[in-house]
Amino acid sequence: MTLTARAPTVERALAAANASNSQHYDLVPYASNPFPLTRPASLAGVARLFGLDAPPIATARVLELGCASGGNLIPLAARFPQARFVGIDLSRQQVAEGSARIERLDLPNIELQCRDLTEVDANDGAFDYIICHGVYSWVPYEVRQAILRIASQRLAPDGIAYISYNVLPGWRLRQGIRDSMLLYTGLEESPTLRISRARWLLNMMKEHAIGDTLYGRLWRVEAERLEQLSDGHLSHEFIEDMNEAFSFSEFMADARRNGLFYLAEAELLSMAPENFGSDVGQIIREMSGDLLFPMEQNIDIVTGRPFRQTLLVHEQRRSAISRNLDPSRLQGLHLVAPLGLSGVDDPDRPGAWIFSDSAGSGQLTTTSVAAAHAIQRVIERLPASITVNELVEPLASTSDATLDALFKMMLVGLLTPSSDPVSAVSILPEYPIADRLAANDAASGADFTVNQRHERVELGAVSRIVLPLLDGTRNRAALVAALLTEARKGHIHFSKKGVRVEKNKELKTCASEHVDFVLRFAQKSGLLVERHGSEQKSRRAACLAS
Repeated sequence: MTLTARAPTVERALAAANASNSQHYDLVPYASNPFPLTRPASLAGVARLFGLDAPPIATARVLELGCASGGNLIPLAARFPQARFVGIDLSRQQVAEGSARIERLDLPNIELQCRDLTEVDANDGAFDYIICHGVYSWVPYEVRQAILRIASQRLAPDGIAYISYNVLPGWRLRQGIRDSMLLYTGLEESPTLRISRARWLLNMMKEHAIGDTLYGRLWRVEAERLEQLSDGHLSHEFIEDMNEAFSFSEFMADARRNGLFYLAEAELLSMAPENFGSDVGQIIREMSGDLLFPMEQNIDIVTGRPFRQTLLVHEQRRSAISRNLDPSRLQGLHLVAPLGLSGVDDPDRPGAWIFSDSAGSGQLTTTSVAAAHAIQRVIERLPASITVNELVEPLASTSDATLDALFKMMLVGLLTPSSDPVSAVSILPEYPIADRLAANDAASGADFTVNQRHERVELGAVSRIVLPLLDGTRNRAALVAALLTEARKGHIHFSKKGVRVEKNKELKTCASEHVDFVLRFAQKSGLLVERHGSEQKSRRAACLAS
């Protein structure tokens, strides 16, 4: 009787919360970006390391809960035309924007739906991969339970679910910042005014937070970070009506009640205690008795991380998971390195090499010549991936040392495992071809596109003109001539030292320099693709005929 009496009240409260969320996201859209660690190929690569097979990406069914305007899902649909993608979101405006982009790209294998997540049921079928990024902590209890129910009931038997959420105790430090913003911005003001007031508060507290107190230091550190966020991110992360954080133990208790089990974190480096320092790693292992769940919980306690990206599988697959990670499981996988990966001689250890990422995400030192040569090949293949077999098979006598080095690179975040290749050109071709998605986004005037690595790439004015021209029929000279034509038509303007360039000779120089820049930028950013054999012959014949 009690449940029956409460049901209408709960339903009305949920409807009101959903309506409020929908309105807020319509008024202040959340930036719809790609999230590299949600790539199904990456999820399958992680699963392989833990001894599990995952569905082939080429023909997979992928569901994204809270897809916004499809910024994460649409690039995947463009990469895998035989797979099927479904995105669900409450924001009509964002779904409409994403649907327009899908129509422009002529992608028949993806659909964005404006609906409530609690409505997903058996009629939606099963999915090999379920992605839910940046939603779980920002929705009511009933919707969180629906997310876990969907992950349990709609996930294929060998599927993988990805769910991200704010995690305790680390997020608790940021709760004071959120509380302050909510108190100062008010609940009844328009979203635009609230964002303006929140930014004023950030600037004020960065300069005037009181003394050398814990509270003051926290404000100054967080203000530096938060001022870089977009309005949408700031609004929905800190001044949205709802933002709940959960301990790993709480999240997994709910997941297991829904028949789901912990596989791993999408970001592997966060699972290795030693990545936080050898002493810290030893302490965490001693605290945890080397048991999985206590170790994951204690990593959060010791490091204070505020966010998790957790991978779940069906409870029935628990016994098949192998926690004893072995470098031999890298065999058959593709390795994706950060674009800033580089290597130098170790100045303190003759005969040793240091490999690191320019972003500072990790570092590896090796004295193995074979391993160093293999890693150098990884760098030479950038921005594309390379298979482990390509690196190890030519070095049969030293394969163990090479595998071990590659495995360590993955654990410190210098390599990401992938079940499928990242196809991008490593050397700029004479007749370059832009990825279809990048060329289409550029032609539409978009501010950014997504590369073959599933990363966001900003687009400038010249890139928007040149990228659509990279169809394999134009060499550098033809591209310079085309850009020069656009400049003479007034579609683009060049300037030097703040003065507009108008003389013909200077225009030619500027056009040449800009084409060279865009070509290098496109190649290094992973926006150029290889030409298929048959297409290469027909394109070359067309060029010769013209």
